[in-house]
Amino acid sequence: MYNVRFVLGDFSEGEFNTKDLTILMGPPGSGKTILMRVIHDAVSLYKKDLEAYVDSELRDFADILERIEIEINSEDHEEKLILKCAGGRSFEEAACDSAGSREFKRQTYMIPHYFDPLLRFTLFFPFQWSDIKFILVASKMLSEGLPLRNIPSELKEIIYKMGDKLYSNRFKTKFKRFVETIDGKEIPASISAASFLRVGLLIHLLMYIARDEPLVMLDEPDIGLHPSAVKQLALFLHVLARMNMPMIIATHNLFFLDTLRNIDKVFDEFDLDLDPAEISLVVMRKVGKRFKAENIDPASSNIESYVDEILKIYT
Repeated sequence: MYNVRFVLGDFSEGEFNTKDLTILMGPPGSGKTILMRVIHDAVSLYKKDLEAYVDSELRDFADILERIEIEINSEDHEEKLILKCAGGRSFEEAACDSAGSREFKRQTYMIPHYFDPLLRFTLFFPFQWSDIKFILVASKMLSEGLPLRNIPSELKEIIYKMGDKLYSNRFKTKFKRFVETIDGKEIPASISAASFLRVGLLIHLLMYIARDEPLVMLDEPDIGLHPSAVKQLALFLHVLARMNMPMIIATHNLFFLDTLRNIDKVFDEFDLDLDPAEISLVVMRKVGKRFKAENIDPASSNIESYVDEILKIYT
């Protein structure tokens, strides 16, 4: 759906093609999170969304990396986003320029890795300014609830079949904190160890923002999930991605990756007749002194056939 080219100083670079679901893998410190944040900020800056805060964050990145280049081309529409930032010691002040961009229709939602503790403990958790719109949307949606009429029909079928397995139906906000109702008792989410907490809330958030058809980026959404919750997450991501809502997902979890690849097994488990999303697998591999992003074919019938290739990036 998109061709992405990027340069993050001397740290990482690469070119890859996205599909409905783009899985980004690489060792810790290979630049997965900063790449997603830069893409998010680049789109937000072009859309003039929270411009002052996003521009400030991008200039901070440019000061650290000295050079940032992002180019995103749509394969389906005449959309093109170009962003170049320069910073470092040779510049008095870092600056970013988006000259050459055509109309870029999508907005982005970046769901950071610290989104889980933010929801668990309080809405007044320290977060970066470029996340503020998403947090406000999330808190408003969770406080008011999501009207059933706004849920796409494909998701209604899954929700009906999963029933009580969707623990997220038990969570609500109270006094700016999230509480879970168990057997009629309200328990603060901060002391609840429910394995479905994160995936349940994430599912509800994605159902809400799916109406805007954004580009969604998830930073390790599978962290801490029970294996059955990982299946839930993979199922919903496939359905949402098929609704013209492409996603870029960073993960280290080979079980999560295998579940995403073999989603037909999960469809059968829940007796669902759905088309899986198309997947693109991108790995960040160390080449010389920098990391390079490369597409790897994720369509192999057995994960063992390419697991060694993935594990190489962790050594």
